[in-house]
Amino acid sequence: MKANNLSEFLLSRETGSIPSHITTQRFPMRSSWTPKLIFPHMDVTNSVIWIKGRENYTISLNKSGKAVYRTILPLSPPIMLSQPNEHVYKVCLSSKGAFLILKRNNERYLQFFTISDESLKNGSLTRVRVLEKLVIEFRSYEEIDYERQILSVKVGNRYQLWSLESEEIILDYPLPPSTKIRYYKGYLILCSQEERGLKFTVRNIDNSEMYLVRIMGGSNVYHFEVCRNWLVVSMKEHHIQLINLITKETKWIKKGDVTQYYEIDCEDDSLLTFSDGSAVLISNPDIDFTLGSPNSMYVDIEGMLLAFSNDTSAIRVLDLKTSKIINSIEVKKRGEVTCIGLNDETQQIFVGLKSGKICLLD
Repeated sequence: MKANNLSEFLLSRETGSIPSHITTQRFPMRSSWTPKLIFPHMDVTNSVIWIKGRENYTISLNKSGKAVYRTILPLSPPIMLSQPNEHVYKVCLSSKGAFLILKRNNERYLQFFTISDESLKNGSLTRVRVLEKLVIEFRSYEEIDYERQILSVKVGNRYQLWSLESEEIILDYPLPPSTKIRYYKGYLILCSQEERGLKFTVRNIDNSEMYLVRIMGGSNVYHFEVCRNWLVVSMKEHHIQLINLITKETKWIKKGDVTQYYEIDCEDDSLLTFSDGSAVLISNPDIDFTLGSPNSMYVDIEGMLLAFSNDTSAIRVLDLKTSKIINSIEVKKRGEVTCIGLNDETQQIFVGLKSGKICLLD
């Protein structure tokens, strides 16, 4: 979206009327996109590892744990969201605002902060500390489900889910011996090794429904999740197995060990890649496609997935409904890209570089 259109779009949306001549065309077909704007994260000695945009601003995170906010049109000076003695490990950004997980250099325990959506819009950037009752080291952090406002942690011999909204524990579960446990997108999954195979106990956090799945002869699990009522299980030297929690129907993906998983935020789906460069979606495992090297970078938006590979130096756009690649965009920074990001509303593409700079593609 061009600069004048972007400004008009953001202003008109606030008034509740978007003029008909303003469009948000989805990643138009082009053989290559050129950098429209190049700006530093802040510290150009460290590569950018994460970036995302909303409204007319971006938040980026570099390898040294510095989180930075800046507006794009016009380009403002960077504003640190972290203090000089803080290392930010994780940033989440959505319509709910921003969430930061960080640690101060002279302290052992993590701290958690929110910045409201309104504060991000008006640039006041007021940090509010939350979850002060939760005292954990970084190694105890498991996962964050920012959409459902749930944080999962391991505290001693217990697995806990904390609500970001109430700042209270919503589930406190003992960790049985020889059992792996994981929270994933509204499900608590326990995996136990038994004499004859594997036992999975799956609990839906929203409605407390329980499911029991056994895989005879199963062992050496290295990944499991639930996607669209399917339990997905990856075991060494086994094909990937999909078991429907309700009907117990079983499917296999016969492509060997998985090299990379990507959890797709905009859909209840996951992408799996393999050593031969091919990939499949859990929702449509019978169709495979090629997105690049096994170490490609991904970002998703409303039914589409963008994948960048330094091997091909191109961003490929995948339609998640059809599992078809609908566009390929050359990036003229081969071998230098460390992350890609999006502004979901304006559909601007950002590319983070090893040099500590960020490119806005147009």
